[in-house]
Amino acid sequence: MKISKSTGLRIVTELSDIIHQRINLIDEKGYIIASSDPKRIGTVHEGALQIIQERLQELIIHSDSEWEGSRAGLNLPLEMEGRCIGVVGISGEYTRIEKYGQIIKKMTEILLLNEELQEQKRRRRNIRSNLLREWVVEGADVDNPEFRARAASMEIDLEKERRVLVMGGGETHPDLTYWDRLERVLSRAAEYWEAEPLMFDWGTEYILLVPEQTDERLRFLCGQMIRSVDREMGASVYIGVDSLSSGGAGMREAYRRAEKAYKSASSMGKREAVFYEDLSLEIFIHEVPKSLRREFVRKIFKNCTETQIQKNAEILRTLYTCNSSIGAASESLFMHKNTLQYKLNRLAEKTGINPRSPRGTALYYLAISFYELEKE
Repeated sequence: MKISKSTGLRIVTELSDIIHQRINLIDEKGYIIASSDPKRIGTVHEGALQIIQERLQELIIHSDSEWEGSRAGLNLPLEMEGRCIGVVGISGEYTRIEKYGQIIKKMTEILLLNEELQEQKRRRRNIRSNLLREWVVEGADVDNPEFRARAASMEIDLEKERRVLVMGGGETHPDLTYWDRLERVLSRAAEYWEAEPLMFDWGTEYILLVPEQTDERLRFLCGQMIRSVDREMGASVYIGVDSLSSGGAGMREAYRRAEKAYKSASSMGKREAVFYEDLSLEIFIHEVPKSLRREFVRKIFKNCTETQIQKNAEILRTLYTCNSSIGAASESLFMHKNTLQYKLNRLAEKTGINPRSPRGTALYYLAISFYELEKE
């Protein structure tokens, strides 16, 4: 095992806070990779080299001039699986720090072992996630013997019927701990599944392959996950669900359907799962090129400024959500009926399209859907 600088710094900081002594962490080549004294990082610790080369159980340094690059203190080897992987040093007078020696050594070894176990877990998860991405996102040949063998080695049944969920918040999280925290939250929220979901991340999305469930059960479980992420992480997430159970070669299309449902949930800010079967325009709206969407919006809202388009889009979205009821829409907008009617008439005069006619409703509904997509 090789001690990383980030791991070393975290360990030194934690242990220094406990014993209030200066601590150094030295790698297997004798270089100080983490220290309570930042000026010493990157320098060679000759005393630590002596421990590593001669396999000493400890080295007490009585003065700063005794060893090149060393300070007075106690130095102890760090051992993992019978091999010395580095040295931990405690600076100070021996009589004051000797009581900490074995405690710090064991604590450092435990922290390093835990870090190694976590790294192994991350590597296994990455290997598993890569296979799931190949299968679900890229549409790998599930009849390929080599691919099937890889899946079997990870105990993944490629033929089992599952539902596909796409979850995300529309943000990129470079912090590696975000995925770890989210995975823990989702795992706890998934206690009610008949079997633990298969999970992996893809860009800003998180794909879950869950055991076959009814729509009613899935709505409940998705609600549990949304609330858990909000409560434990303070983050908003949206979920799209495919409307069919799939397995084998059908998973790629299932993912594409769930992704369309997710994009619809995200664009509308829905705090509940959206199912593919509930979609209408959303089935194709994301596939229309951005340039054409913009051109269509400008054509429908002709003679309108950007501010006027924004305000009219808000009014029309409310109107159509209220099934074109002037009374319900005006109440939702906190606007007098006559004022709303006047604004709709003004819009018709500007654009030549009546927003309450069947043709106008269809055109404006598509235009505001394109406009809202651009605002995501």
